[in-house]
Amino acid sequence: MKTVEITLPKKIGDMIKEVMSELGYKSEQEFVSDAVSSRLLAIKKAKYTKLAEKINGLLKTKKISPDDILIDFEIFREKNYHCR
Repeated sequence: MKTVEITLPKKIGDMIKEVMSELGYKSEQEFVSDAVSSRLLAIKKAKYTKLAEKINGLLKTKKISPDDILIDFEIFREKNYHCR
């Protein structure tokens, strides 16, 4: 696995050392990797939630209901995949 080296302020390093063993991490690298992954996942979730809210608003503006979308999807699927 390729790695990236990042320098953190000493204060953050001290905080990591203080909590990592309490939480069961074996190394600072493991802790930081998990923390960054968790934060990136939270950012992606927020991004997609914001996008979903925008789409929902646009659908309401155009008076398109969830049932309208499902009906349209079923018609598309039947036409293109001959499903029933």
